[in-house]
Amino acid sequence: MQLIDQYTDNIIRIINKIKDNQSDNIEKAAEIMAEKIKNRHMIHIVGTGGHSSMPVLEVLCRMGGPANINPVYDPGITGSHGLYKAIYGSEVIYGYAETIIKTNRFKKEDLLVITSAFGANVVTIELAMQAKKMGMYIIAITSPNFSQSVSTNHPVRHANKKNLYEIADLVINTYVPPGDCVVELEGLEGKIMQVSSIVQIFTINNLVGYMYAKLLDKGIEPERWISALADGADKRNKELYKKYGGIVKSL
Repeated sequence: MQLIDQYTDNIIRIINKIKDNQSDNIEKAAEIMAEKIKNRHMIHIVGTGGHSSMPVLEVLCRMGGPANINPVYDPGITGSHGLYKAIYGSEVIYGYAETIIKTNRFKKEDLLVITSAFGANVVTIELAMQAKKMGMYIIAITSPNFSQSVSTNHPVRHANKKNLYEIADLVINTYVPPGDCVVELEGLEGKIMQVSSIVQIFTINNLVGYMYAKLLDKGIEPERWISALADGADKRNKELYKKYGGIVKSL
């Protein structure tokens, strides 16, 4: 079997597993998101570490994406200032999560969505714990199986050894396997070709789609960015930026 076949088969298998087993949780999460928007509370979406920030970028000022949510694209944990520095620096610094909360003006009435491939590093756990202490509802997009595979003594872990799925109020399981990679190549030790970014983006886009459907059911027109190449985009997007530019920090 060719590499592309192995990779495609594994991605389809995981996506189908999410579809078959997590649709109810996705729809439940979307209803919570729609209610927050209806009541004029903010939805903060944080990818707590390196490549788990990709789903955040997917919903940040994206064509067809929501304008009235806060995708937190923090440079310290997204790799904007260097991925190695993020993975072995900011992501394991105690107190960094508090900076994210303060600079993005989290409130207890708001909703926090955390997306993390394995959900166990310091910033992930600290962010979830502090948000929970504030009274915020937390939705996690993560893989409990991956979390459980990380040694309890691993240096990236929070000192309390907890996992994100144990703290969140609602968990959407992405079924990312331990180690993330899914393809074996003869001559190489260990697997190659990761899946976490693809399945996390698949999940976040489904969340947004279902959220739109829930908003329409409530008689609310979703506020969406349109393509910069579309007719009238300048006017429409500038109006949205004027409305949310001072609220959504990463714009």
